[in-house]
Amino acid sequence: MLGRIKARYGRPAVRRGLAAPVGLVATDVSLLGLDGGTLRGWFCRPDGGLDGGPDAPDGGPDSPGDGPDDGLDDGPDDGPDDAPDAPDDGPDGRPGAPGAVVLHGWGGAAADMAPVAQPLIEAGVHALLLDARCHGRSDDAEFTSMPSFAADLAAGVRWLREQPGIDPDRVLLVGHSVGAGACLLAAREDPRIAAVISLSSMADPREVMARLLTGGGVPRPLVPVSLRVVEHVIGARFADFAPLATVAALDVPVLLAHGVRDAVVPVADVHRLAAVARDATVLELPDAGHAEPVDTTVLADALRAFARRTVAGHPG
Repeated sequence: MLGRIKARYGRPAVRRGLAAPVGLVATDVSLLGLDGGTLRGWFCRPDGGLDGGPDAPDGGPDSPGDGPDDGLDDGPDDGPDDAPDAPDDGPDGRPGAPGAVVLHGWGGAAADMAPVAQPLIEAGVHALLLDARCHGRSDDAEFTSMPSFAADLAAGVRWLREQPGIDPDRVLLVGHSVGAGACLLAAREDPRIAAVISLSSMADPREVMARLLTGGGVPRPLVPVSLRVVEHVIGARFADFAPLATVAALDVPVLLAHGVRDAVVPVADVHRLAAVARDATVLELPDAGHAEPVDTTVLADALRAFARRTVAGHPG
């Protein structure tokens, strides 16, 4: 049973090289994950501008057979030790500039989050769009999970804080779906995180996994033992990393956005999270489903305003 659960539920069907709805001028970066593997990402500076032109066909060696280009400017691989140019000081005069680590959801990739990164960059935030392990261009692994997503986020935060000119205490975490839950978990483990943006987060991963197990043909009487096997594979109890638990432990501002038409994670989950959070703003997106919240005008405006209020130093 252990092997079957690992194979079926611990490895996503990864989408690589998707065309992004918007293109960002970005530096291709590699960084060391906490597990020793290599994570890949894109570092975007506010003064780097945006490339709104059409995507070119993909022919790069990094993603053979991927199809359309991911919409990001694929420069030379910087390697773990080749840092981008240093940003300027923040707009409020404090040394260093604000930064964000942006993480996709299960089966996604960094390029999917370009519409989320754009308003943050417009607000003056330097954004690292990260591929989690087993996703995008990052190294493979035996399995992945919400805690491993959070570990990859922590590696991204470490890398971002090491960049010259970044204020290590003005780092924002942004994630979608499993990536959103991982942001809440990573923020609980790192008290220096300044704020969190959660898009389409589940309230309790145990409930989601139970639905996946029954939908995958596991008889209901076997679901409880199957859930314990999943916890054994992950190496953590669902209750310990559930967003319901992690958001309740945060003392920083949290933006909770959710599509009303979400058929994967019910919109009721966002209100369950808000009910236990200490400083949460809820944004319902009436016409959005589970994936669509990453690409709406209403959300973009909210992201820009939230970033300015929490880390970029100029409210409004």
